[in-house]
Amino acid sequence: DKNVTNGAVFAMIPSSWEVLIYQWSKDFYARDIDGQVDVVQARRQPWSTVKPFLYLMALENGANPDDLIIDIESEYNSFQEWKVYISENYSLREYGLVRLKKALGNSFNNATVRLARELGLQEVFEYYAKYWFSFASGAEHYWYSLVLGNAETTLERLVRSYARLLPETQSQLPLSEGEIQKSPSPREMSEWQREQASKFLLYDILSDPDNRDVSFWVNSVLSTSIPQAVKTGTSSDFRDNLVVSYHPDLVVWVWVGNNDSSSMQWVTWITWAWYIWYQIIEKAISMWYITERKINIPEGIEQQSYC
Repeated sequence: DKNVTNGAVFAMIPSSWEVLIYQWSKDFYARDIDGQVDVVQARRQPWSTVKPFLYLMALENGANPDDLIIDIESEYNSFQEWKVYISENYSLREYGLVRLKKALGNSFNNATVRLARELGLQEVFEYYAKYWFSFASGAEHYWYSLVLGNAETTLERLVRSYARLLPETQSQLPLSEGEIQKSPSPREMSEWQREQASKFLLYDILSDPDNRDVSFWVNSVLSTSIPQAVKTGTSSDFRDNLVVSYHPDLVVWVWVGNNDSSSMQWVTWITWAWYIWYQIIEKAISMWYITERKINIPEGIEQQSYC
């Protein structure tokens, strides 16, 4: 009765890339919902689940989770004559001066677009490519909607990109395939350390329910018994509802919607995909697929009090 006909789940162990769950539709034999369409491999819009990569770029460029950014509706260059791009939050509200970690945790669109402008849209587009995002067109084709997830990608690629967000634990640079171990130069080591420090900060932001207090509440269904770094995405017309989480033990992605891209009716952002995700995570915890893991604070990170 709510026009929610299909769902998909993909889960993998990030350290070995072993796939544990690959369920591309509710029922392979269901012709009424095109059940034989592989949603995991289909190109769909990932919506707000791409935002962590923009904020990671900002952290690598010297931003701090407690830096302040303005969240107000604004006009931006659309790269087309006589047109402007206007940012707008999902809630249609503006939140003014907010901290970077709150902007990401609460998925504020206005602050996200402003951050993309500061970093440079083309630079952001190229940074996304570093994490295996492959879009059909260039940055100026998508305008600033690029950082809000309107550019299509395969959802399996999205999950594998999330697996790369986990900070490394080794003390040396990770080796490429076929590369022999060698001592990195001081410059290479400092760049690698900065990248790992930024990934640590991003994980800390996304796994802290306090950073989701405005949009999703602290004790929402996103708060599991063992915290996960988690990000959600919902289309403005409810064509898609999805959630992605990553943890040293497991990366999980859940999507619900319709293969014909028709809108779901009267659903909220804390139901459907998120509720299914919560049950999967808690089941994985009970079966010891997910355990308590302490991610060591990398070099270059200091905890300080602020007023």
